[in-house]
Amino acid sequence: MEGLKGYDEASDIRDDLEPKEIRTILQHLRTFGIFYAAPLDLDYAMLQKFQAAYKHPEPGDCGPHSSDPTNTVMGEAGTRLAYWSNEERLELLRWYRYLFMSRSKPSTHLQALGHLSDGELSANRRYGCRPLRSCRCR
Repeated sequence: MEGLKGYDEASDIRDDLEPKEIRTILQHLRTFGIFYAAPLDLDYAMLQKFQAAYKHPEPGDCGPHSSDPTNTVMGEAGTRLAYWSNEERLELLRWYRYLFMSRSKPSTHLQALGHLSDGELSANRRYGCRPLRSCRCR
């Protein structure tokens, strides 16, 4: 991790780092066009922000299965499992599994964006997406 003092190897980035240390690493990675989304990814962030636009089952389909999606999405050794035990978050994770793990991500986003006006998108843009708009990725 050239240019980031104290983190010469990827193994130097550990689970027990403090938030200040993590922010430093994330800001450094942005210089290479690498972005971090929490709690999952940009797809989840869009689903979370624009739920009404995304929660549309395919014609003839009944939507997400009611089973626990945690292992499917996070893997058996997933992190922050306690975070996903909240029923509202678990329901969004079910929709995430249905929309993004069993269908095409680009078509899912295009379909959802078709339910939103330019004004809705502009008024509800997330602060965390601002760096993406100004990114000059190599």
